[in-house]
Amino acid sequence: MKRCLKRLFAPIIDWKRQYSQVLIILVVLFLPVAIDLTSKVLDLLNKSAVNISEVDVQYRILINLGNWAVGTVLAIVVFSHIRKSNREEILKQTISEQMVWHTLMGYRMCRFLNFRTLSLTRVPIPIQFQLIAKNIFSKYEFMDNITEVQDEIEDVKSIHINCNRLSKTVNLVLSDTYPIDFDKQIPEHKRGYSTILIDRASKPGIRKCSRTFIDQVVSEVNYLSQQSVTTINLFATINPAHCYHIASEAFLTGGGNTIEKLVVYQQSRNISLGRPFDERIYREIYLR
Repeated sequence: MKRCLKRLFAPIIDWKRQYSQVLIILVVLFLPVAIDLTSKVLDLLNKSAVNISEVDVQYRILINLGNWAVGTVLAIVVFSHIRKSNREEILKQTISEQMVWHTLMGYRMCRFLNFRTLSLTRVPIPIQFQLIAKNIFSKYEFMDNITEVQDEIEDVKSIHINCNRLSKTVNLVLSDTYPIDFDKQIPEHKRGYSTILIDRASKPGIRKCSRTFIDQVVSEVNYLSQQSVTTINLFATINPAHCYHIASEAFLTGGGNTIEKLVVYQQSRNISLGRPFDERIYREIYLR
């Protein structure tokens, strides 16, 4: 029970600053109505024997327009200050001990608050693809604790399974930071589809940004597009740098791309079960 509650409230705890800012804006908006502010101001003026005509014209207009107008103006002022304070901030996960699943609406809320840059570190892979595809943020940071491969020949392998006659739906398996065992970690009823497994042979847990790996994925996705594949099931253990470049270069560019839907699955954290991909946890991304 405690674990479930912790997971339920994790998004609010993680983004307590952002949710507090929204709460402040709402309080400022509704408070004048709740306390009938304009009536209180008028009563105060009467008790002070101050004629309302002596009050500055902009305040007289607000008083005459009523509490909703006062609340709206105050909320706009507070909102503009909040947006200014967030302009140069980087939106990132603050909870370190678990992966937090924020909703797409939550990310849109943060963009509305003027967070322009998002750190993809610790963001679940399905959410990373969804955010990049929706182009919600102006900039993404993705090189935290990742080494960029330079002047190295990466051993990248492509393995085609059941590809003699491609199905309209194809599995794309990207084995990168951690190896993926097709027979044990891919959901059983998905294994019958045509599958392309791209493996960057390296030690498990090593996070590198490899141009060779990215280009190989782009090449295979272009091939699938030419074969009129419409849906890709993506199973990946890629780092944020690879996620950003693959999402941008393989799925969001190219005028002849026939791929309509990308379904990105999340790998389970259950070590005792061998960390299979959970067919219940995924994001559907419509590309066309």
